[in-house]
Amino acid sequence: MFNQAVEVFGGKNPIIYKGFKLSNINEEYAILDVRKSDYYDRPTARDIETLVAYGFIKGADIISIDNCAMHIDMFNRNIASLRQLVDSDNFSNKKVKGFLMQIEILEDGIDTYSRRLERTRSKLNY
Repeated sequence: MFNQAVEVFGGKNPIIYKGFKLSNINEEYAILDVRKSDYYDRPTARDIETLVAYGFIKGADIISIDNCAMHIDMFNRNIASLRQLVDSDNFSNKKVKGFLMQIEILEDGIDTYSRRLERTRSKLNY
């Protein structure tokens, strides 16, 4: 039903989905978060509440929707501030070209996160 990455670890099969790892250790479940670093961290209290309320797969998808929306908002704010810098006459042409390149990169990021957001929303009808 959902594409899940399953990794065999210590004879058990933990499920890794959208940056979260669900594993069964001594008949208890453990949820770890690897979205922000290369090391497994504990999920935030808000993420745990979402995962418990909606289940592992749907909860991870909802957290992904929130994160995509947050990234899009952050990119839009950065683009707005860079456009203000471009419109001011305080910078050299070389610096303005650098700002325009950063704006282009941020717009690509908005495209990527927007597609991911729409794909996840359509999967969940959210």
